Amino acid sequence: MGGLPGWVGETAICEATRALRFALITHYRDPIARLSLGINVVFRRFYFDGLAVGKFELGLSTDHRRTSLSRKQTSEFIDHCLSLPITVPALSDKAVIPSLARTAIQTELGRAGKPVAGFYAACSVSHPPPAQLMDWWVLPGQPLLVLIHDSSEKIHIPYLGKSVPRSEFLNADLSSYEVPYQGKTLRMWVIGLAERTNYRDVRALKICLLRLHAEHEALRLILQNISTNKITISPRSPESNALQRYLNEATRKISRLSSEANDLAEGDLAELARESEDMVNPGDRDALLNTLKNLDIRKNIFSKVEDYINAEIYVKELYMESKYKITGGTQGAVGDNAQASNNTFNTWNQSGGDLKALAGELAQLRAELGKQAKSPEEFESATAIAKAEAAAQKGDGSSVFENLKSAGKWALETATSIGIPVAIQAIKAALGAG
Repeated sequence: MGGLPGWVGETAICEATRALRFALITHYRDPIARLSLGINVVFRRFYFDGLAVGKFELGLSTDHRRTSLSRKQTSEFIDHCLSLPITVPALSDKAVIPSLARTAIQTELGRAGKPVAGFYAACSVSHPPPAQLMDWWVLPGQPLLVLIHDSSEKIHIPYLGKSVPRSEFLNADLSSYEVPYQGKTLRMWVIGLAERTNYRDVRALKICLLRLHAEHEALRLILQNISTNKITISPRSPESNALQRYLNEATRKISRLSSEANDLAEGDLAELARESEDMVNPGDRDALLNTLKNLDIRKNIFSKVEDYINAEIYVKELYMESKYKITGGTQGAVGDNAQASNNTFNTWNQSGGDLKALAGELAQLRAELGKQAKSPEEFESATAIAKAEAAAQKGDGSSVFENLKSAGKWALETATSIGIPVAIQAIKAALGAG
């Protein structure tokens, strides 16, 4: 059906069926409701823009229509798909990436990014390669999920999300959600088709969303590699010119894609697409911009990158402001580096608290909250626990307790009901309940 006019890499695809293979595709089953959904692989495609952005897309479909999926069934179905076992082929012995195995890699679909990126890197160079491949040369971005259902399917979504106002140009419903997965949060777009939806319009929107996400992720990873000195380039060199060309094109593409997607759906999709991504920390902004200045980067390109970074920081601050909204009472400090949370964590840690054990129990609590959540407040509590779990896995005690505080009393009551003592103690400490 073609791509988007003017977008390199969207009109020509590589049928990448060998890049990722399914070991076993099982039905999703809910024995209580006597529900069984067969899952089919529709496509495995790879796109490349000829410069820096690659995009691997995989399509799954169910084998029959279902009138309704409950919140619990939807959550279990998505978890089931992300957990499907897959195999990435063995890398050539002559193209070794240090952090990846030479044998075939077996993992689950939701964790396929790193081995697929490594496999692509090994396949993209001459054999034998002129130098040892470094595992940061090709990096995986965060996965993006897109769920499309027609008007006969009533899909109840259990996650915290936002709806985008319907446009006169698109006869479909569009919303965005945060899906907890193994300590991370994945973005998911949901498109609900109406009876007379023009699928070409929906397809164009889907391509915009996928490409916009890929462009954001690639720019994020490249800027991080620059700020950490993995990418080192001499000023006014051919490499510097290539980098400047990419930065100029990337900022232009993101602006155009955002405009095209907004025209279809009349919502600030750029903000939704990036608000939960860690583009660059405010404290790293000046160091990154100084690095770009040292490259003698052209003023107009420098201004574009500076505007983009500032917009990312602004969006993040808005996200954090809504996350740590305070009402009533005498409050302590708030935020990821707040003194109040540090003190709470230190007190808990000194009393024998173990972040590793806490992370394991928070995973149990997250799963239980996901099953029980019904109200928006309960979904927010489940999301806070998922973020606390991710912070615990990273050893970030302050963020753990900031998120546990946001989770509230319902999370504590649920933790008590399933009997997870480490989590109970930590939540109580975060809430100041003993």
